[in-house]
Amino acid sequence: MKKSLIFLFYLLVSSGLAVAQTNSVTGKVTGADNQGLPGVNVVVGGTSVGTATDASGNYTINAPANASLIFSYISYMSQTVPVNNRSVINVTLAEDAKSINEVVVTALGIKREAKTLGYATATVNADQISTNRTPNFVSGLQGKMAGVNITTMGTGPAGTAKIRIRGQSSFS
Repeated sequence: MKKSLIFLFYLLVSSGLAVAQTNSVTGKVTGADNQGLPGVNVVVGGTSVGTATDASGNYTINAPANASLIFSYISYMSQTVPVNNRSVINVTLAEDAKSINEVVVTALGIKREAKTLGYATATVNADQISTNRTPNFVSGLQGKMAGVNITTMGTGPAGTAKIRIRGQSSFS
C-alpha cells in the first residue's frame, strides 16, 4: 500500500499534475498620501482568484510562490507585483491623472457637451463620490443628486442597487 502511494505521487509530480503549493499573502494597499485604499481589487495573475481590500486597505489572498498579484482601483494606475515567496506585500498605488471630458447623453442617445444644453444637468465629480468611500460607486451617488433615489439591494462591491429617477422611472 505504501509503495503504491509513493508511485502515485511520483506519477503526479513527473506528469506535472501536482497542484502548485499556495502561500497566504497579506499586505496593505495605500495611496500617495499613505492612507489605506478600501475596495482595491487584488487578483492572482492568469487566474480568477481574487479579493478586495477592507476599509483600512488590508488584504489576504492565497497565491502560488511564483505568481504575480495584480492591484487595480478606479482612478489609480494598475500595478503588477511578483510574489517571489513573500508572505507580506505592501503596495502604494499612483493616481491616474487622465482628463475626462464632460459629455451628457440626452434622449435617443444623442451626445452633447453640457455647455450647449438649454436646461440644467446634475453633475457629480469623483471627489464627491470618493468622500464616503463606499466599495460600490453607485452607492456613492446616494444623496448627491436631486430627484435620484438609490436603494442598495446588497452589500459589498458586487451588491446591486436600484436607481429611481424622478419617481417610478427606473433602471437596475
